[in-house]
Amino acid sequence: MYHQIQMLAFEFQHLLLAQEDGGEGQATDGANSGFLLMLLAFMVFMFMFSGRGKKKHRQKRNDMLMSISKYTEITTIGGICGTVVEIETTTVDDDVEPVPTHFLLEVDANSGSRIRVVAEAVGRVVDNTEEEA
Repeated sequence: MYHQIQMLAFEFQHLLLAQEDGGEGQATDGANSGFLLMLLAFMVFMFMFSGRGKKKHRQKRNDMLMSISKYTEITTIGGICGTVVEIETTTVDDDVEPVPTHFLLEVDANSGSRIRVVAEAVGRVVDNTEEEA
């Protein structure tokens, strides 16, 4: 991608210099320079806004993981439903808060079945108002 942008910048510079000289590029200069300028602007626009959706999704997911506390009901991406009994955390150097890495879920209260899942496996937090409705 960087190489392509560099080549386009070189061609744009060549067209501008040819226009100033009034030399050989004058016949096709008008059509190509407008298209090239529009193409360059479009590429800059796409480059600037290509990562916004991913960043917003990642931030929303991190907020969801940080909101999970003890006795919160969650559903994993595999479809396992359970209540969080224990949270294992780790601290990252640049973060002040500890980040959850694993959750211990109680799957069946009668038998006391528990399963340990990775934080990335959490699909959603079950809201108590959803169950009542």
